[in-house]
Amino acid sequence: MCHDEIAALKFSRDLGIRVPVVHRVVEVDAEKHDYIIIMERIHGHTLEELWPSIGWWRTLLLAKQLRSYLQIMHSITSMTAGGLSSGSVRSPWLESLYAPAPHSSPAAFTGYLNWWLLSCRPYRFKARTDLAFEHMPNHIFIHQDLAPRNLIVDAHNNLWVVDWEYAGFYPPYMEYVNIDSSSMAWLNGSSWRARLAKWRWALLRWIAAGPPWHHIKYWKGLAEIHRRSCIYRLDRTPYSEQI
Repeated sequence: MCHDEIAALKFSRDLGIRVPVVHRVVEVDAEKHDYIIIMERIHGHTLEELWPSIGWWRTLLLAKQLRSYLQIMHSITSMTAGGLSSGSVRSPWLESLYAPAPHSSPAAFTGYLNWWLLSCRPYRFKARTDLAFEHMPNHIFIHQDLAPRNLIVDAHNNLWVVDWEYAGFYPPYMEYVNIDSSSMAWLNGSSWRARLAKWRWALLRWIAAGPPWHHIKYWKGLAEIHRRSCIYRLDRTPYSEQI
């Protein structure tokens, strides 16, 4: 959604978040909605590139910057979900053909998630009442893909946030569960270097978005919804070929 991403970039910049400036948009395929956004180049390195070499003190400084960004963003609320321009719901957790309706209310959005867990029984899936989502009073403005590859640190140690494709108004828990380090597979190694780096990432996420136990249930619920909804993926790949 080109217009959603551009709107999110402009909105975030107006809030004081460091994001690149959009220069122009190049349409690749109108029917498939393929496009290229030409943006300002940020001179620096991604957090993914820097993570093996930075220490605890720099981790704390970057975590505080990210926390300040999220506090500003999350103070903006909405009674409808989705992208800022279209209202369409896009999430790495929700890749089914049957997405929530655009501009979903908090109650409707929660109802959609719980339908996958409680009512939808494809392939004899059992109801997961233990993972049912609670109703949220409103949605907040989130990035929804704060992976280390999307966080750039410049020469002055300023943190920049890029790739706002999934940004929009969603429940608060959908921010934390997407502060993901899975692209840095080396963190799962058994060496002390890998363990310390993994602990530093956990510390950054805790400072920026809160303690993990507040979000474990939501992470498990979204993971289960993603597993079930992959039967109806957007690319129409048969479920049997994905597992």
